[in-house]
Amino acid sequence: MKYLWQDRKSGRFFLFLLFSNVFALAAHAATVRGTAADSLGAVIPKAQVELVRDQKVVASATADGEGKYEFHDVAAGRYQIRASAPSFNSATSKPFYLGEGANARAEDVATSVR
Repeated sequence: MKYLWQDRKSGRFFLFLLFSNVFALAAHAATVRGTAADSLGAVIPKAQVELVRDQKVVASATADGEGKYEFHDVAAGRYQIRASAPSFNSATSKPFYLGEGANARAEDVATSVR
């Protein structure tokens, strides 16, 4: 029985470590929010928006009816936002840095009519 108790104790410790790491990762994840708009500031509903890191798309979303979009659980790093919509030219934001656990508002991505 002594060995069984030790196994249970080490099993609980392992589960504690596993879950504490999951919660620690969640605490460091960041959120990026923004609005897709044209060059005059009018919002672009249902725009396709991509989160880009090192020229690779790491997440994508569709803007809501007010042109707003969000990306959750984003790792720290340097990013750009790329947006496109029918009848509009695609546009890419200036690069921005996102810190651990930050809630960043990306610079609005302005695009122009084709």
